[in-house]
Amino acid sequence: MEDKIKILIIDDDEEVCKLTKMILDKTGRYEAVFSTHAKEGIELARTLNPGLVLLDVLMPEMDGAEVATRLSEIESLKKVPIVFITAVAIPMVFLAALVENEELKQRVGQVGGHYFIQKPVTPNELVTRIEEVLNEPR
Repeated sequence: MEDKIKILIIDDDEEVCKLTKMILDKTGRYEAVFSTHAKEGIELARTLNPGLVLLDVLMPEMDGAEVATRLSEIESLKKVPIVFITAVAIPMVFLAALVENEELKQRVGQVGGHYFIQKPVTPNELVTRIEEVLNEPR
């Protein structure tokens, strides 16, 4: 039996976390864990050592760009893929923290080398995007 890939969800909306966890756990391929607080999510990432992080863009404590930066500063997490997930169009302030406008034009579906998914997302779209990211060479 294959080991399940751990996926960490960091999103301030607990209902979104629970639904996403249920979708991922139901596949039988993933073990999802979530945090509704950015700082707690960063600490959880340190101990969990996930195979992928699903990260909300807009959170009250710390935005997704800052969380992604902090995760990338942790040696054991530098190569862990991050997929941003947001209910709103990616805000320009957020983009400025991650990329140049030219990069955005050239990389549809990616911001600063990270993928993003627009909410609402169907369960199939979510799982498909995660599988695409996990199957990419790093």
